[in-house]
Amino acid sequence: MVSGQAWDINFDSVVLYLFVSASLLFFTVTMVERKVNSFTVTVTFIMLYELFCMVLQPHLTNYAFQPGLVNKFSWYVTWSMTSLCFVYLVYFSHSRLKLRATKAAVFYCGLTLFYSVMQCMQYINSSTFRVPLIGDAYSMLVFAGSVLYMPIFALLWLSERMKNKRSLYLVHT
Repeated sequence: MVSGQAWDINFDSVVLYLFVSASLLFFTVTMVERKVNSFTVTVTFIMLYELFCMVLQPHLTNYAFQPGLVNKFSWYVTWSMTSLCFVYLVYFSHSRLKLRATKAAVFYCGLTLFYSVMQCMQYINSSTFRVPLIGDAYSMLVFAGSVLYMPIFALLWLSERMKNKRSLYLVHT
């Protein structure tokens, strides 16, 4: 539990929600699409990232709550570097498989980069300024973004699917 901020947030349950919803979305997409495309690649990396978070988060959180600025810096740098690594892997996979990055892949990578920037701002705030508003805004944005991004991701997949079906219909007529 992270407390002393705007909301008491249990990040373990948020990460579990994201992993379960990404897994359900992955299995739904693979059953419907039955092929490797940009969306299945992106959802696969979302599942791997959330699994990585479930494994690594308790250790990093215990490390970050120890006294010292270096511990907090290590926590933020680890999450930022991990996020950037997964963004790179998504785009590297797209280029290797010669896939066009869909809106969903761009949305995931953009949101991940936004979270990294927010984490850096939160680190700077917590180590220097200590403005409670920034910490509260960070907590609420991360929570709201985490809860909303899988439904938005599913809607992006459905819109892409509808666009592809519409273009197939126009080609055949």
